[in-house]
Amino acid sequence: AICVVAALVLAAAAAALAWRSARRGLGKARHKVMHVTSETSDKESISSGMSLEAVIGGAMPRHLSKEERRKMVVAMLSAGGFQMYDQDTGQPVGSPEEYVRNGLRFGQLSGGQQHLIYILRCFAGRPDVLLCDELLGGLDAIRQPRVLRMLRRLIDETGATALYISTELHQISIICDSLGFISGGRMVELGASADVLSHPKHPVSKEYVGQYRALPGCENIGGKLAQAYANLKNDAALRGDWIPPR
Repeated sequence: AICVVAALVLAAAAAALAWRSARRGLGKARHKVMHVTSETSDKESISSGMSLEAVIGGAMPRHLSKEERRKMVVAMLSAGGFQMYDQDTGQPVGSPEEYVRNGLRFGQLSGGQQHLIYILRCFAGRPDVLLCDELLGGLDAIRQPRVLRMLRRLIDETGATALYISTELHQISIICDSLGFISGGRMVELGASADVLSHPKHPVSKEYVGQYRALPGCENIGGKLAQAYANLKNDAALRGDWIPPR
């Protein structure tokens, strides 16, 4: 049977937003919801001729000055670990400041690089709710923990809520507070991520977690990704001023 794993960060999005609106007396307030996916269709709307500054900066608040916007784009590129490489030697070339100053275009990037820029554009919009559907698909091992760090900080510091959908338990164990298993169109188990991963109760959950742990490198859920994530705790770029204002 196909099992979809859906992890809820800070509880269910609808409930969290309803609670926040009630607390603030906003009634039926409007909330910005952002769908962030590994599918290529969402990225096709980005013109290959657009500069990285335009792609990411265009999602930021309009009240920012050109200089403020550019500075924040550079900060987001640095936090995400964006890097260009020499095609012949494989060595890193340039810096975020240079890419922005020289007008590096979206169409000049590889598929993985384009996906990172697409994610940064979504984060730059400061959504209230993020629907993350296989968010890290297409990203390499260096960029994956950095994006998870950015997502966690965005949630913690802006009050955003995320629904994180993935089949990868390594990712879920790191980023999610609550974990739900969906099978046959219904939620069969929901609880704290650590509890569900350690002691799944429903047969579907037990089977999935057991099969995942049997995969190479997956006996300890979290694995190398969790270690890389932990090593970034004091990373200067990730702790920098990259979260756009309202």
